[in-house]
Amino acid sequence: MTVLLSIIIPTFNADAYLEDCLSSVASQLGSDADVELIVQDGGSTDRTHQILEKQRGLFAHVDIRADHGQSDAIDRGIQLARGRFVTWLNADDVLMPGALKRIRGATNKFPSTQWWIGGTVVLDSMGKLKSATRAARMINNRVLRAISTYGPSSLFTKQLYDRVGGLDLSFHYMMDTDLWHRFAAAGFRYQRLPGYLWGFRQHEESKTTAHMFTNTVYDPFAPSEYRQNAERLECYLRHGIHGDARRELVSFRLSRLLRVIDLSLPRQLIDQLANRGRHWNTFRPFV
Repeated sequence: MTVLLSIIIPTFNADAYLEDCLSSVASQLGSDADVELIVQDGGSTDRTHQILEKQRGLFAHVDIRADHGQSDAIDRGIQLARGRFVTWLNADDVLMPGALKRIRGATNKFPSTQWWIGGTVVLDSMGKLKSATRAARMINNRVLRAISTYGPSSLFTKQLYDRVGGLDLSFHYMMDTDLWHRFAAAGFRYQRLPGYLWGFRQHEESKTTAHMFTNTVYDPFAPSEYRQNAERLECYLRHGIHGDARRELVSFRLSRLLRVIDLSLPRQLIDQLANRGRHWNTFRPFV
């Protein structure tokens, strides 16, 4: 059978969450062999290898070797991928219930689409819902720009990935934002999937949310934040993001207005109210 989707799982010492991550995918695979999992482990020293060995039958590839960070691990996995579409799922995150069913249905209905995005839910360290964000329409023209997609809530063809040169491996934080803007610059627009794809977990060990768990007030100018801020600035300068405050504000307001008109924003608010505090595997979105 042709592989529809390759999911790259980059991991390094994430044994506390890895089993949740794997079960979130395994529970949706069914009898079809159209989804493959590729694990890129950077040389974990915790229980990661035991967990992977226990679940060995799930994976098309398990590559254990030192890498140069998350971007490098994801790119290595994509180079091994056989799927028409690729995405990544961080080892501390989850694939939301029903995601693969929605992906299969949408890609079958619109076979020419090369870039899809879905919604994102934010989870606490225990896997309980804190907030939800439905995917927004893309706005990209000479005057306005709004590209609303985050990390693993986006899937794209390997052909598109190769066309724009893949991830910029020098980025540690902004590699996804940079990639989406290069897709857009190449003339591609995403289509939205219904519901939610990615469950993003906030916890003390996360490189993007660790600051939320310190006892001090968050300081964006602290030495620990230098690299992230430098990457953000480089990405903004490279793609002209936030270059004109007035246009950025208009883009933001127009994007929110479109989300009200197409009901995605009201549905998102209903999802948050109905599911706040529920575990990710019992999450039920408003259709």
